[in-house]
Amino acid sequence: MADFYGTNHALTVATPRSLVNGGDFGGSVRVYTDSYTTLGTEAVGDSIYVGYLKPGERFLFGIVVFGALGASTTLQLGDAGDDDRYMAAGSTAAAGNKDARALAGAGFLNDTDTAISLCLKVGGATLAAGIGIRTELFISRV
Repeated sequence: MADFYGTNHALTVATPRSLVNGGDFGGSVRVYTDSYTTLGTEAVGDSIYVGYLKPGERFLFGIVVFGALGASTTLQLGDAGDDDRYMAAGSTAAAGNKDARALAGAGFLNDTDTAISLCLKVGGATLAAGIGIRTELFISRV
């Protein structure tokens, strides 16, 4: 049988060994927790900011928990460069939760010199008033 190695693992077993980004191997994981109660005025295209990636931080995954936000409503999680990088739009008509593990966002590294804001974007319809939204975003850093 053949052996195959992931990109970072291959660096650690190479001769000579190569360095791996500290946020990938041996970094610390932080959780950015945020909550928001809707006003009932959040319309399609509006953004709810829930965190950021500092330079050198890597987005691992997230969880978005919400009450019933109203018929036809959706939320997606992204940033200015890709508004659904971490979580594609999904129905929020009924209370529930969604995983933020989109392929483009899982492991996304902020390799810029500035923080990148993370936001939920409203879609489908205006959100109902007085409904809670909670985010748990898992970020690695060196």
